[in-house]
Parts: sequence; C-alpha cells; structure tokens
Amino acid sequence: MFKNLRLRTQLSFGFTTVIVLLIVVAATAGWGLQSALDGFAEYRRRALNFNRVSQLQESLLNTRLSVKNVVVSAGDAAVQSYHEHFNRMMVSLKEMQSTIRQPTRVKMVAELSKQLLQYDQAFNQVITLIQQGNEVRKRLLESMARFQQSLVKLNDAVTVGDDRILVSLTNTLQIRLLNSRYLLSRYLESRTPADFAPVQEEIGGISRVINGIIAQSDGAYQTHLDRFREEYATLSALIPELTHLISQSDEKVQNTLDRIGLEVVAITTRLQDTYRTDQHNLGALVQGNNEWVMQIVIWITVAAVLAGIALAWLLARLIQRPIGGEPVEMAAITQ
Repeated sequence: MFKNLRLRTQLSFGFTTVIVLLIVVAATAGWGLQSALDGFAEYRRRALNFNRVSQLQESLLNTRLSVKNVVVSAGDAAVQSYHEHFNRMMVSLKEMQSTIRQPTRVKMVAELSKQLLQYDQAFNQVITLIQQGNEVRKRLLESMARFQQSLVKLNDAVTVGDDRILVSLTNTLQIRLLNSRYLLSRYLESRTPADFAPVQEEIGGISRVINGIIAQSDGAYQTHLDRFREEYATLSALIPELTHLISQSDEKVQNTLDRIGLEVVAITTRLQDTYRTDQHNLGALVQGNNEWVMQIVIWITVAAVLAGIALAWLLARLIQRPIGGEPVEMAAITQ
C-alpha cells in the first residue's frame, strides 16, 4: 500500500514519522526531567521543614535557659532574652504551619502550638510571682534595716545605762540580726528548703533575745522595744509570704515550664524522625525513578534512531525503484 502512494506523500509521511519520533524522545526526556525536578523539590521542602524543626529546638533551648536566668536574676535583660528567643520559636512554628501538609505532622504542629502557648502563659505567671516576691523581699530588707537602726539606738542607750546584761543581750541581738540577713541572702540565692531552715531558726532566736531584753529592762527603753516588736512582727509576716511566693514560682517552673519543655522536645524529636525516614525513602525513590527514566529515554532514543535509519533506507529504496537508480544518473541518461 505504501508503495502505491505518490512520491510527495511518501516523503511527507517519512519526515512526519521522523518528527513524531523526535517529539516522543523529547517528551519522554522532558517527563523524566520534570519527575526528577519534582522529586528534588519535594526533598528540598522536607529538608527545609526539618531545618525549621531544628531551629525551633534551638530557640526552645535558649528560651529555657532564659527562664532559668529570669528565676536567678529576675532582671529585665533576662526577660527580654526570653521574649526574643520565644518569638523566634513562634516564627519557626508559623513557617512549619504554612508548609507542612502531611496529616500526622499537621497534628504534631498543632500540638506544638498548643504547648508553646501554655508555656508562655505559665512564664507570665512566673514573672508575676517573681515580681511579687521581689516586692516582698524589698519590704523585708527595709524592715531589717529599720530594725538595725533601732538596735543601734538601743545599744547606745543601754551602754550609757551601764547595764552589762542588757549590753550583752543587745550585742547578741545584733549578731543574730546580721546572721539572719546573711542566711536570708543565701536562701534567696539557692531557693532550697535546706537553706530556709536556718533562717527560721535565727528569726526564732531573735524573738527569744527580744523577750530577754524586755524582761531585763523592766519597763525601760520602752520606745525602742516597741519598735522591735513592730519590726519583728513585720519580719515574721514577710518571711513566710516570701517563701510561699518563691515556692510557687519554683513549682510553676519545675512542674509546668520544665514539663512542657520536655513535651515540646519529644514532639519535635518525633517530627525530625519522620522527616529523616521520609528523606531517606524519598532519596532512594527519586534515584530509582531517575535511573528508570534514563533507561526509558535511552531505549526510546535508540529505537527512534533505528527507526529513522530504517525509514531513510526505505524511502531511498522507494524513490530509486521507480526511476531505476539515482536521480542524477537518470537525469544524465535522459539528457
């Protein structure tokens, strides 16, 4: 049938076939290249999300360190450092929310968001407790300073009166007051019950010495003693209040902030594990697909080349057969 076609039709069909073969090769190569690009793009997207999870973990670590600094120093710089690291953590979280599409990971990210909001709320509560504690500590130190001033005046008055027992008691009271201030400072630094017990013992000793001074003075120095009673009542009320606020803030840090921090670490670790597994599987899949596509492209190219050669030979035969040889030779014979 093909032999019966006109020469122009045969040539057109031949060239069209060659062009179709070229299109098939180009389309196959383009499909393979696009498949590879899609695989690399997906691999890169997952790698970026993995990095975002790592950045969130790093910001979380710095945030938790800032919380410890806030508890120790309660300074504005530590609070500012907390907010800076927490904001960076939230930026990483928002980027993860906008790019993560896999349902299991979406649930993990939603849980992360919930936990971090609770973390920030608990931190604000800790800040409130610390600020209240700082105010109580300020009032406590001021009361101790007033107590010290009153003690100095009483000591001067007792020295003039030449009552050796009273002088000894006032000196003892001064020593106990200094010890209580030192022990209180140590407790405020360590914030442990073991360091609070000596403070209570020293405050109790101050009460006993004051009672001894009152008994020995026999109604004298009443003005000074009234001030002692007033300041001692203030100390007795402020110290339990201060310890209560400290214990509340420490409990909030240990049972809420530290707990949430560990839960966030666990969630981000699971996220990283899923990305590691997916990246490993995706890398192997992309490599296998690329190798398979390359083989297809090679085989189709070889087939197209062979088909083109066969078609060229066939067309040459079809053209030569009706005229008996090469067109140039036939033209020479005809001439």
